[in-house]
Amino acid sequence: MVKTKENGHVGVIRDIEIEIEHESGVKLYFTRLAPWIRLAIFAAVEQELSYPDAKLYAQPLPNAAIEGDMTTGEESPEYRVACREIDLLRNRENIRRIIYAALVRTDPPQTEIIAHYGAQVEKLRGFGYGESDDWKATVEAAFLTTSAFINQVTSVLIGEAELTEAEVLDYVRLFRLPLEGRKSR
Repeated sequence: MVKTKENGHVGVIRDIEIEIEHESGVKLYFTRLAPWIRLAIFAAVEQELSYPDAKLYAQPLPNAAIEGDMTTGEESPEYRVACREIDLLRNRENIRRIIYAALVRTDPPQTEIIAHYGAQVEKLRGFGYGESDDWKATVEAAFLTTSAFINQVTSVLIGEAELTEAEVLDYVRLFRLPLEGRKSR
């Protein structure tokens, strides 16, 4: 279930909260991030998870007119597979960061949720799960467990979900604010 309401937050984060109730009964409250924030997240992830050097995948051309001619690495099936794997990692990391950046609060509070899922998170860490931040590890272990829920959250945060009347009015209000006090020409 998705609900929206104004909550008075101001600044880079918009002042509408989006409530999404997880199947566990926990309510997660998000705010949509400005497009430039999402783009900054995407750029940071792209820089951190770069494609391999294509030159490393170059192969000698069979029947080359000039001995020593090489294919470009981009033509290599192995290079394409490596790039697809990077794309999957980038997509996962972009989703994680957008969710963390947009999550403003939970009901019950964060500390109670960490305490409740602490044993489960520690068990996962024992199997090699490497997220060291307790809150991020808890969000992933407790809530980001199904594609359906992740898709629901991301579609709302990235704006693919239908806007409510309150959100439309809020957008109109945000765009009108800079125009107040100006005279028509």
